[in-house]
Amino acid sequence: MLAQLDLAPLRDAGAGGSGDVAGGADGGDDGAGGAGGGDDGAGGGGTATRGTLARDVAAACRDDGGFVAVGHGLGAVGELLDLAPALFALDPAQLDAIRVNAAGRGYTPPGSGAKPGFAPDVKEAFQANTPQPPDLRGTAARFDGVNQWPALDGFRPAFERGLAELERFARDLLALVAVGSGLGAGAFDTGGAGARAGSVGRPAVTLRLHHYPPADDDGGRRFGAAPHTDYGALGLVAERPAVGGLEAQDAHGRWRRVDTPPGALVVIVGDLLAWWSGGRLRALPHRVPIPAGGSRYTLAAFVNPPPAALLRPHRTDDRDGADSDAVTTADFVARLADRRTTADDVSAQPS
Repeated sequence: MLAQLDLAPLRDAGAGGSGDVAGGADGGDDGAGGAGGGDDGAGGGGTATRGTLARDVAAACRDDGGFVAVGHGLGAVGELLDLAPALFALDPAQLDAIRVNAAGRGYTPPGSGAKPGFAPDVKEAFQANTPQPPDLRGTAARFDGVNQWPALDGFRPAFERGLAELERFARDLLALVAVGSGLGAGAFDTGGAGARAGSVGRPAVTLRLHHYPPADDDGGRRFGAAPHTDYGALGLVAERPAVGGLEAQDAHGRWRRVDTPPGALVVIVGDLLAWWSGGRLRALPHRVPIPAGGSRYTLAAFVNPPPAALLRPHRTDDRDGADSDAVTTADFVARLADRRTTADDVSAQPS
């Protein structure tokens, strides 16, 4: 169901910043052309290739709510997935010592999350977040907190590398989505016109490792992760290649398994990005059935604008949202979280 897209052009352009990644000034808002390249992506070298990729990425996010990314070049993803079995095999006392705190950082045992109509999820998880400014107020303060780290050699530096890599990747990817949607590269950058927020801090990135052990599915009521959409802007999911399991719901309501080649990353549009885009993009419902034949390990990153960023939707009628539509990232996420009975939905960064 989800298209597979090669993001090598994005990786190759990564040193140029979000605008260059999306095609540069020569490409125009649609990211195409550039250096004489046509819409077919020929003749313009890297810029035209990136313009074509921008349109493909935006189309996948519009029609399907995401895609399978290959060629992303994120080395820390594989490194962290290799560490996941050792993390969840730690002595229970060691895991209990880093049990999740009020800011949602640390270890969450199995059965901690339940969604209406379903048994508690069987997964266990570890989470850390990018640091946020210490002076956040109101709902934004829920995004601040202290990371906790297991006593596992090499784990903390690998995790911090992963947070940094994924933050850069997501910013470039959001620029690509914006250009392919005809909005211009800065539309989903809180330092640009899209947020009218100026410099309000760094993106809020939640990074989790999940372990889904084998279990009884309780007649279809129990899942590794029950059906849901993500609260935030983008979800990025990778898994150990031995055991798959992620399923996505298509526009017709049918559940489809997401098949991923080794090293791939599943890109998932969340509720915030769908709203921010003015309805151009589709938030993707997804779920994880109980794994068959063995444990499943995944990495999941959830990317949001800075908590205090004031966002307005990009309307489809050539005008952007009015002041009455404005909401901060933190308030948007909090409103969705308050409507659901679980604090464990996958992109609820304050929890």
